[in-house]
Amino acid sequence: MNKQLIFKSTSLATSMAAILIAGVASAHNNMVFTDVDGDGVISAEEITSVVDAKRAEKLAKYDADG
Repeated sequence: MNKQLIFKSTSLATSMAAILIAGVASAHNNMVFTDVDGDGVISAEEITSVVDAKRAEKLAKYDADG
């Protein structure tokens, strides 16, 4: 492999890693999942409850007539 190809591959890999990390950080900021029952595992039901609460929060924010 020549140096230019290695540099391009490294640059692409670094860029992709930065994008993935930024996406994960953004997702974490938007949704905070909590282990409600304290079993050390965040279950599908716990995730669903957070998603439903966020959905209800947005609906209430934009629902003009209640």
